[in-house]
Amino acid sequence: MFPWIWKEMAGGGQEGTDAVMSEIASLVPEDMIAPFDNNMTVSDLRGRIFFMSRNFPTNVSDSHGALVRGWPPNGLSFRSLLWTGLADARLWVQDYYTSGSNDPDAYLSSKWDNMYRLLRQFNDADEDYDVWCINHASGYTGTGIRTNIRRCSDYTNSHLMGYLKEHHQPIGIIPMDFPTQELIDAIIFLNTFTTE
Repeated sequence: MFPWIWKEMAGGGQEGTDAVMSEIASLVPEDMIAPFDNNMTVSDLRGRIFFMSRNFPTNVSDSHGALVRGWPPNGLSFRSLLWTGLADARLWVQDYYTSGSNDPDAYLSSKWDNMYRLLRQFNDADEDYDVWCINHASGYTGTGIRTNIRRCSDYTNSHLMGYLKEHHQPIGIIPMDFPTQELIDAIIFLNTFTTE
């Protein structure tokens, strides 16, 4: 697992993106920001912050870390990229965050199916196939004040824990809500990485 910051920017448009990039530049010393390389190791990141952004600033040279091309809108993608203009890497990402329907049970089942598909695909990938993987366990059912993030996290986290008890392979980055310590430990233990 890499040390990184996950800052979701819901809305805000281009002005919001530029403001966040400006804020990063003013608050974080440049030598603390890890430049992106598709062969990054933990030692490359130690004591630094790695940023990934789905939003491109007006001036791309003002970006920090890596920009994401092709983030799926409420879905699954095997064609996304992490990109800086100088380096890029394949990115597989599942971000099926809501169903938009009135059938929470169907959404939860479909959410896990999408998570499982990416887990299996990442597990089956050739070791020489350099790919980053982000597989969201987070999501929600309902709308407005009836949004039920806890119900989704209880469902996906328990299924993920069951999967990890039966499969002992790296699984990539898993953004999630309300994880148990057991689940956090299992994810860290199963992700192998180069330390030097």
